[in-house]
Amino acid sequence: MPEKWTFMLVSEEEETLWPRVLRRALAPLGELRILSEEKAVQVVTTSPVPLVILDAAAVQDVAGLTSRLKRERPDLHVVVATASPTWRRARQALQAGASDYI
Repeated sequence: MPEKWTFMLVSEEEETLWPRVLRRALAPLGELRILSEEKAVQVVTTSPVPLVILDAAAVQDVAGLTSRLKRERPDLHVVVATASPTWRRARQALQAGASDYI
């Protein structure tokens, strides 16, 4: 296991409260990178990223992106985060392979 991990947040917002809070919370474990959907897929295929957090407000098709990421890396943990959850969307994300929906 590496000494420090690199985590990813798929979001278009880099300087809002949410990324700053995550960056601070994950700092003892490693670095948080904020990437677009397409860049996230590229990084997942080439880097040992253990966790991807999807900002449901910034991702058009949460279930589709989750499926795509899990196809590339079945061992990847995908957590979908949202401020306005809906059961339908949560169910779709979990069925697509998300580890959790918060």
